[in-house]
Amino acid sequence: MSRILGNPAHQCYVYPDFDAALAKFAAGGIGPFFVLDEVGGMGNYRGEQHAFSAKVAFFYTGDSCIELITPKPGGISAYNAFLDLNPQGGLHHIAYYSDDFAASLAAMAAAGMPLEMVVDMRDPATDFQIEIYCEPVGVDNPVLYQLMHRGLFDKWFDAMRDAAAQWDGSDPVRDARPMMMAALAGALFPSRLREGLGEGRLHDSTQPALPRPLPQAGGEIRPEPAQPRRRLVQHGIGLGEAEAHDVPWRVSFEQRRNRD
Repeated sequence: MSRILGNPAHQCYVYPDFDAALAKFAAGGIGPFFVLDEVGGMGNYRGEQHAFSAKVAFFYTGDSCIELITPKPGGISAYNAFLDLNPQGGLHHIAYYSDDFAASLAAMAAAGMPLEMVVDMRDPATDFQIEIYCEPVGVDNPVLYQLMHRGLFDKWFDAMRDAAAQWDGSDPVRDARPMMMAALAGALFPSRLREGLGEGRLHDSTQPALPRPLPQAGGEIRPEPAQPRRRLVQHGIGLGEAEAHDVPWRVSFEQRRNRD
């Protein structure tokens, strides 16, 4: 844990080859892996808005939550910049919960460990600050530190942790969206997040199903036939293909075109 920021919410690794990275963790008997096969939108990186796209997985080992990200090559983001410096990939950031981002940054500065914000994730409709990524001042090629609000996805993360605790080794690679949407259904957002995010709605969509077998490094995975899915639209956020954009814990929100 951090003596200033407390216990971590998760740690994130960024790798250039998503399937090979999953295989590295699976070799230790870790799983199952909950995958978002396409996350994209506009992100505020070092004060400028840039489009990006990435593949994301979450998984647990005990109470430790691990996030894995592989950004689309050629993008401008904190993840692409990390791979420019670390082509083999590795630990990108550690996330911590904070009720007051400014107070957390002030506490780090007072302890002689100032942080500089490099990613600012907001809802453009309300300017509500969802989370931030920061780097230690004066450190070359640093590990980043993410500050995030409690409550937004707690039930989803709890469900993934419980699934890992009961896992029998079957169905190791899973579509993250059904469990996410089930966890998000109903009134789970704190009042201050409701004000910034609004209420969620579900829409039908059809997208290719994720591959079910565990990926092997360098192996080919054949997707299953398209299956109907449900897609969450949360105050302009869709959790579908890149055109449906934006997972709130990953990118600055972008207004979604009205497709209803």
